[in-house]
Amino acid sequence: MTVRLRVMNGGTTSEYAFDRTKISVGRSPANDLAISSGSVALKHGVLEFGEDGVLRFLVDACGQPSMLVRDGEVARELEASGRASLELRESDFLILGGVTRIEVLEARTREATRYTEYRLDAHLSYDLPVAVSGRYLRALDHLSAASNRVRTLLVEACGLVESLIGASVNRAVVSLFTEHDEFHDDTWALEFGQAEADSELFDMARDPLAHFGPAAKKDALELFVQGNYLIAQSERGVPASAFLVGIVQNERCIGVLVIERAEAFEAGPELAFLGRALATLATLAMSARVAEQRARSLGEENRYFRERERRHYLFKELICESPSMKAVYKALNAMVSMDGPVLILGEAGTGKELLARALHHLGPRREGMFISTHCGRLSDEVLGVELFGCVASELAGAVAARKGIFELAQDGTVYLEEIDMLSPMMQGKLVRMLKEGEVRRVGDSVGRRVNARLIASTHRDVQESVRTGRLRPDLYILLKESLLRVPSLRERREDLLPLARTFLKIYARRYNKSACVFDEGIAETLSAHDWPGNVRELQSLVEAAVLKCAPDSQTLESSLIKI
Repeated sequence: MTVRLRVMNGGTTSEYAFDRTKISVGRSPANDLAISSGSVALKHGVLEFGEDGVLRFLVDACGQPSMLVRDGEVARELEASGRASLELRESDFLILGGVTRIEVLEARTREATRYTEYRLDAHLSYDLPVAVSGRYLRALDHLSAASNRVRTLLVEACGLVESLIGASVNRAVVSLFTEHDEFHDDTWALEFGQAEADSELFDMARDPLAHFGPAAKKDALELFVQGNYLIAQSERGVPASAFLVGIVQNERCIGVLVIERAEAFEAGPELAFLGRALATLATLAMSARVAEQRARSLGEENRYFRERERRHYLFKELICESPSMKAVYKALNAMVSMDGPVLILGEAGTGKELLARALHHLGPRREGMFISTHCGRLSDEVLGVELFGCVASELAGAVAARKGIFELAQDGTVYLEEIDMLSPMMQGKLVRMLKEGEVRRVGDSVGRRVNARLIASTHRDVQESVRTGRLRPDLYILLKESLLRVPSLRERREDLLPLARTFLKIYARRYNKSACVFDEGIAETLSAHDWPGNVRELQSLVEAAVLKCAPDSQTLESSLIKI
């Protein structure tokens, strides 16, 4: 089908040509024919060819008047917000909104492509040549091992045609189509007779069955499902004949394989075998492609849901109602994709380790281990073995070699709580590890490569710790590039009640209590306290109150929270 239009709008004249059955007209740029005029609605109407070959202008409540002019006279007028179907002929004029004129220069449909049906089982007694059977088996092997199955299918199909019939191929096409959302309509083609190029993805308008007409196309798809092939006369000018085989999956035609050549295809035992062979090759190749695409889509979907569940799991205890905590979450999200060391600052009990775990599980090292150590709970000698490992040595007091947590957390994260409690010597080893990416076990003279992210924390004033020598300046320089400051609970009082309700649900479930809400005095009780122990203190008080409440009580009395 071909439509040529001349548009006269605001003193300018433009001509357009379309090769499609539907052409949307309107002011919106999304239309096929976009007209920049206030007299035209955003979607004014649609030019459409019917099955009878007549071009019509369909208007549905566009909100603008339209007029059809034929042979210099007004043939029909359509009031604003009306509905109509205007039949158009060549030389007719459409006047939209009383200003814009569209002249129909040409409107014609091409004669539907003729095709002949042949059954694949028409010649079952055909004696296949050995060379052709070998070529067919090699084609199966190539398809199973190919990374680009579409191009391999096209090349092998053309080679099989030439070896069996002895005629060169002009063009080979694979077209996939479906009404479902599994994949979009795709068409690939290989042109021959010139320099052979890689398979090229064409627009879906190049559907090889489009020229059959809607009714004939539907019949052709049913014939393919029944196991038939078609020979069609092409209208492209170069090839004179086309051989079409359906790609069938689960009793549904998902596409078509077309071989075009200059000489006409003649029905016979060779073509019957060729139809069976190409149908098998095409179905195997395209079924594998569809399966791979579905698997890829499922994999992406699974990754999305895993990530969503991971974020939900990690942040369900990170209550965020106050502006100060929202700023912390924003800074945390910015650090997730980074891979350098992080220093978390905040008072004891503010949830610094929870933030460190979130950084690990949301970041690129989430598949590795997360190992946490408190730097003030062990002696310097034991901590050195804990962090860096040791060799088997009587001097080191170890009967066997041992890995440190930086080696164990390869491709993972190490969280050091209260890092300023390390001795200056241990801090120096950390500096060397961060700069050179290696550690040396206690008693060993050889360094070992490590790749672990360091997240450290302290509840003290870090500037004061550097000034007094508690924290080495060179270590602070490496850590200060990514600082995360966690506010105290008294600075985020909007989170008191949400946190208390969260802890109530956790401990009521753990201790099999019925309490699910606080009484009305809970807000006053919580706001009256200064919370020097921060979230950890609130958590302990709620746990103690749940243990004290009656098992069948639905309400937790605020008097049970002993502050």
